[in-house]
Amino acid sequence: ELRDPAAMFPIDSQQRALAGLIHLIEDGNTGCGLLTGPVGLGKTLLRSALHQAVWVERCAVVAIESGLLGFDDLMLEIVSQMRGERLTASDLPGRYERLAAFKEMLATDVVETGRHLVLLLDDADQFDLQTLEALGALTNLASDAQAFVVPVLFGQPALRQKLARLPSLRQRIGAQYSLTTLSAQECAGYIEHRLRHFALDPAAVLLPGFSDAVHAASGGAPRAINALCRQALRHAAVEGRDRVGASCVESARARLPD
Repeated sequence: ELRDPAAMFPIDSQQRALAGLIHLIEDGNTGCGLLTGPVGLGKTLLRSALHQAVWVERCAVVAIESGLLGFDDLMLEIVSQMRGERLTASDLPGRYERLAAFKEMLATDVVETGRHLVLLLDDADQFDLQTLEALGALTNLASDAQAFVVPVLFGQPALRQKLARLPSLRQRIGAQYSLTTLSAQECAGYIEHRLRHFALDPAAVLLPGFSDAVHAASGGAPRAINALCRQALRHAAVEGRDRVGASCVESARARLPD
């Protein structure tokens, strides 16, 4: 459920980022997109929501979930997704062959249908500088009136430090957003939203003070909130309790790594 946009709670920073990146993608001529935030704040969920929200009549989309690929392997993965079949290094052995195949498919399968290609690149902070610079160069594929490739980079704050060393790519960023942790009020709303998504009544499950205890223990990071709530609910079930309270959060916290 962690990647299901239907379970997404409307946190302000996420909603602003989602709306802004949708506009950048559908416009197609604004440049690259950038979304950063510490671990566990919902970057991958937002990427999934963005993928689902893109207007397919205007855009073709390729989603890359790992930043551990060098540029040549990244191009092989992009071409594989565009073709809808898994290609190996023997099919396209070198960078020239992969770029040639990419440009051909971009022209025939994307541009000729009146669309542009969107690259959703998760964990982009793990790309090396050469790969990031080469990705930026893909934005040079354009006509006088239309960009053909729109990369959107998702990563931890270290990604911004890397971009500072790549002025040619940094200047191509057309919209940038940062995710923030949840406030205590947002945390309470988030927990209730998640319970309702699974057909549970928050009033029948939560004791007063539970959400505040979760917020204090998690620091407001959604992934940490999820982990604490799961452990707290398990603890309450083992103890035979009908509702979960702040004491269950302490027990849950002891079961999780620091």
